[in-house]
Amino acid sequence: TWGKFSAEALRGKGASMDHRGVTKISTGTTIMAVEFEGGVVIGADSRTTTGSYIANRVTDKLTQIHDRVFCCRSGSAADTQAVADAVAYQLGFHSIELDQQPLVHT
Repeated sequence: TWGKFSAEALRGKGASMDHRGVTKISTGTTIMAVEFEGGVVIGADSRTTTGSYIANRVTDKLTQIHDRVFCCRSGSAADTQAVADAVAYQLGFHSIELDQQPLVHT
């Protein structure tokens, strides 16, 4: 057992046991950003899971918010998409009000 949970019960929830017998639970999403001279490179895996079941292998977790602003999404797809849409709307409105592109700082 691991804490109050058995390793067998956790395996069905995306858990695995390492070489030391320690149970690890997979959190699912990998997202990253790397800064270089001149910009930032962002990346993410493309898999959507429900527990240990792969629901979709080609999900786009990178969402464009404005011309040069992107967001990496992780968590509930519906919630993160709704937040990204709201931010994109507000940022678009803000850039119209100021009559300029949003400032981007890396």
